[in-house]
Formats: sequence, structure tokens, C-alpha cells
Amino acid sequence: MSCFRTLAAALALTLAAVPVASADSVEEVTYREHIRPLWENNCAACHGAASPYLGDFDEDKERFELAY
Repeated sequence: MSCFRTLAAALALTLAAVPVASADSVEEVTYREHIRPLWENNCAACHGAASPYLGDFDEDKERFELAY
């Protein structure tokens, strides 16, 4: 039983030491500031409006692979 109490006390102290994030300290994620830059840097070249159609890509893969 003392092992259980020791474990429970350790768990309680650990949880008490962990800070709780308040709503004020959490930054709001917005499309313009957070999502859009990720999209433009990692996805838009292959999946954006200027990306090749699948048929064009299949016909000349080397051209598109070298371009991106």
C-alpha cells in the first residue's frame, strides 16, 4: 500500500508542477499568418492553381520534376 501512496504523491506533485496554459497565452492560428506561408512554401508549386494538369505531368514528367 505504501508503494501506491508514494506513486500517487509523485503523480500529484508532477501534475501540480505542470503549468496550465490559459486562453490568453495561446496564440490564435490564422490562415494569413500561419497556414498560407506553409502552403506557399511546401504545397502550392505542385498543388496550386498554376500546377500542371495530371495529363500534362504524365506526358513530360522530367520537365515538371526539374522545374520544382
